Amino acid sequence: MQESKMLSYLEEMLTKFPRMRKTGYTYPGKSHDRLFQPSYTHSKEAASCSECDASQEIYRLERLDNEPVVHYGTIASGNTMVTDASMRLQIQEKHSAICLDMEAAGLMNHFPCVVIRGISYYADSHKNDRWQPFAAAMAAAYAKELLGHVQHKSVDGELVSKDVLCQV
Repeated sequence: MQESKMLSYLEEMLTKFPRMRKTGYTYPGKSHDRLFQPSYTHSKEAASCSECDASQEIYRLERLDNEPVVHYGTIASGNTMVTDASMRLQIQEKHSAICLDMEAAGLMNHFPCVVIRGISYYADSHKNDRWQPFAAAMAAAYAKELLGHVQHKSVDGELVSKDVLCQV
């Protein structure tokens, strides 16, 4: 298996569109990647997790690098954002889901597709938007890498999306 090109695709994006670097499309840093015990909820008065109890943080082995990790599996999709860790765990256990999503369900009900999801939060009360741009950029980089492995002959016979949508 060859090495991933995702980080080089990200750097290509940031070079081609320098504004992306200034608006959060770079790696936010491990200090902003905090996962808390499911029973520990974020204070409504606190603007960030800097005031959260560090003893409630779940210990995870430190990663050796900042390389993105690609996960494959079931994505639970619905029409409501989950911001409760207990609910997240119930959904994960019931459906063997590796993540939760709001956008894909409507599309998948009407259109066969592959969902590529950038993970930006842990579906708990500690949600912040810091990881969203980076997660979106990494999902785009992975999509580009994945499409590099799809042979055009396998796509040539497929209908274009406007023709598929006209049949719906």
